[in-house]
Amino acid sequence: MTPGKRRLAIAVVAGLMGLVLTAMVASVTAVRYATGLWGIRGWSIGGDGGTIRDPGSLVDVRRTIPLNGDGAVSITGKTNTVTVRGGGTPGQVTLTAQVRLPGGEASSERVDRLLGVSRSGGELRIAPPDAFNIHFGLIRFMTDGARDLSLEVPDGVFIRVRSDTGRVALEKISGPAWVRTNVGTVEVNGIRGDLTVRTDVGRIAVRDAEITGPLHLESDTGAIEFQGLPGPDATLATDVGRVDLRLPGNRAYALDLTRDVGRFSTDLPYDADSGRLGTGEPSGRLRISTSVGAVRINEEGD
Repeated sequence: MTPGKRRLAIAVVAGLMGLVLTAMVASVTAVRYATGLWGIRGWSIGGDGGTIRDPGSLVDVRRTIPLNGDGAVSITGKTNTVTVRGGGTPGQVTLTAQVRLPGGEASSERVDRLLGVSRSGGELRIAPPDAFNIHFGLIRFMTDGARDLSLEVPDGVFIRVRSDTGRVALEKISGPAWVRTNVGTVEVNGIRGDLTVRTDVGRIAVRDAEITGPLHLESDTGAIEFQGLPGPDATLATDVGRVDLRLPGNRAYALDLTRDVGRFSTDLPYDADSGRLGTGEPSGRLRISTSVGAVRINEEGD
């Protein structure tokens, strides 16, 4: 190798080492900035070694929170699993979750902050930040927060759930409920009351339902399943996905059906001209629409 080529090679290697060092410094600076900006509790470099701050650990917590009268309960999560069960003790909500408690601090004030417990008028609000780990190569971020929320609520309370990404489950609810999620499955097993569910991407499944007021189930992309009594005014709509209903055979409904691509089938008496579905005088209206997907309406038990 000539002296000129040797000097060029040395310069190239030195330049690459400088770029690597600059990138490492920038990464550490970004981590320190994010630590203060986003409340990141801990971060480490290089797998098991090199922990810079104590990230704490996820622990199970259980809190009993009083309600103001019948009131309402609002739950907001980002990447959480949210489960709400009815039949709880009147006047209170029992909440269990996993929270990250750095240094083992477990005061009630600390737990309430991590669970995002607050009040607005008669409404109890629970809006915890997420507890999650993120890996960028060898760099790992860990945040304070909570996940896997489970609530037991008394009957008659209005339930409102808002989730960005994650599964939402309602079980044995007696009272109105409203659910909105961007990405995630919504499952309702047993409800007596009004129900609204809206998801951008995800399946909606409602079983053992006795809807007493409006019913609105809507998904941009995802199947919709319903079993039970749909109430006097029901709308089930999806852009892409099938719609599957199982209804009592001794009722009749006025059916408004809109579909672009997909087969329609039913084993209930159906008059396409009048839109009457079932036997007798219509006791409610069913609005069903899908752009791409089959629609099937069968009698319960089939």
